[in-house]
Amino acid sequence: MTVVLVLGALAMIVLVRLPLSSLNSDPLSGKSTYPERGAGVISACYPGARMYNFYGWGGYLIWRLYPEQRVFIDGRADLHGAQMLTDYVTVARLRPGWDAVLEGRGVDLVIFEKDAPLSVALRFHPEWQEAFEGPVEAVFVRRSSVSPAARESEACRSALGQ
Repeated sequence: MTVVLVLGALAMIVLVRLPLSSLNSDPLSGKSTYPERGAGVISACYPGARMYNFYGWGGYLIWRLYPEQRVFIDGRADLHGAQMLTDYVTVARLRPGWDAVLEGRGVDLVIFEKDAPLSVALRFHPEWQEAFEGPVEAVFVRRSSVSPAARESEACRSALGQ
């Protein structure tokens, strides 16, 4: 019991002393595990786009983009319901009809892990184009839904690093 209390106390000391910015990073590499730049691109270039996002980034994206931008899903699975989770898994795992789920839900922007099978599939899908690739994320937009003029603004060009 004493060992557990000592380990708990040490863990609390370490957490209190960590800078807040380190909580979103990989402890081994120090690199962010969240789509920081991708969120900036979405905010600057595609405000209001209907998004499908990686499940693990939902809370971060809400923090960065709400109320202008809504996420598809976040860590509160119990609030989304069984059908939303089924739709998320269908798309994320490229199950038959995955693209119909995106179309049926009116999704015109996807932010997902850049090396995931979904990202690879979207790179070759004729209805989608990659708008941005960051350290961990890729942002895709549906060609028919998003105006090219969205990328013309100074804020968008700045977010894209142009």
